[in-house]
Amino acid sequence: MIKNRITTFYNPKIVVSEVIPGLFVNKPKYQLQKKLLHHFEIKNLILTGSGRYALKIALELIGISKGDEVILPSFICASVADAVLEAKGIPVFCDNDCMSFNVSPQSVEDALSDKTKVIIVAHMGGIPAKLREFDILSKKYGIPVIEDCAQSFGSKYNGVYTGLFGDYGFFSFGISKNLSGVGGGVLISKKFPLPSQVPCKKIEVSEIISQYVTAFSSQFFFGEKRPLLCNKIIRNQSEKKINSDSFEKYARDITHIEAALALKKLQSFPVQQKIKNENADIYIQNLRNYFDFISIEKNSEPSFLYFPLLCKNNSQVRRTKKFLLNSGIETKDQYDVRYCALWKNKKFKQYKHYGENVLDIDERYLLLPLWQPKQVTEKICNYLLSGINNSQGKID
Repeated sequence: MIKNRITTFYNPKIVVSEVIPGLFVNKPKYQLQKKLLHHFEIKNLILTGSGRYALKIALELIGISKGDEVILPSFICASVADAVLEAKGIPVFCDNDCMSFNVSPQSVEDALSDKTKVIIVAHMGGIPAKLREFDILSKKYGIPVIEDCAQSFGSKYNGVYTGLFGDYGFFSFGISKNLSGVGGGVLISKKFPLPSQVPCKKIEVSEIISQYVTAFSSQFFFGEKRPLLCNKIIRNQSEKKINSDSFEKYARDITHIEAALALKKLQSFPVQQKIKNENADIYIQNLRNYFDFISIEKNSEPSFLYFPLLCKNNSQVRRTKKFLLNSGIETKDQYDVRYCALWKNKKFKQYKHYGENVLDIDERYLLLPLWQPKQVTEKICNYLLSGINNSQGKID
């Protein structure tokens, strides 16, 4: 690795050669819509300014009203719970499957009540949840399912794309997602017609300028071989954004640049995702005797966003993370990506939760990058194995 520089966790590869042509794409929203309709083989969809706003629209289409309970995973992005609150619903947090990032069907069934209006099922890290079991639950109790596919674009379950099993599915085109742009999202449904228009706030000029700045600067802040000094700056800015962002900011239409970049990423997606999935296989083959892995259903075809390791405990997470960073490799844990038991968050403590498997996952997971060339992935495995076997820098 290059001294004082790192192989970054994310590498969205938004470069000037992509941004400039995006300025001149003819009707990028129409073209993106057309490509996505063809991709999913459906008749309608709604492009939005964010995945979280797409979720709010789905909740409103289902008919959420004040006092209705919405079941969702404990291990999920806080913006999902925020969308539930914005729709006037009451979040009810359910547990993980043991050895999984995804929500447990049994925990969901335990949480059902007369007030339950909808179940949200997420596919964390691009690994499909147990959709067959949720389909059975949905039919048994007559409760609709919304799929959170923000991290699972391209994933399949029983040969069908995630997002097409539930009543609605929503995706994100954020910079850290599989279809990585500078924002935007989409709501899809194979079962129901969607409105041609939804209420949106006016897009501010400052927001559009911010997106162009993000696009032009992404290679420096997120790209390969980023200076190590940027790590702390980016983390501090991310924390400020999480704490200060209002939901209203995202309740808008998709912008020209968001649509143009998502369209560009859609074209290159198969090649980029093939690299990620092949790298996941390399990790599995090399590390399976030394770490635990998240469980994956046999009938699932993940579209990996990152590769999750399960260490023995949080001490091993910290040691492994530090060891790899010293070797020039950036990883993520719960303190970076903020995926942890949401019911521990002071904002959501007042709401019910079922089960605590998620606490074990919180303490043990470490996420490895996947975008890099195969040779770099093999080096990462070698670094990890040397750290385990070397008594001087042991991470075991």
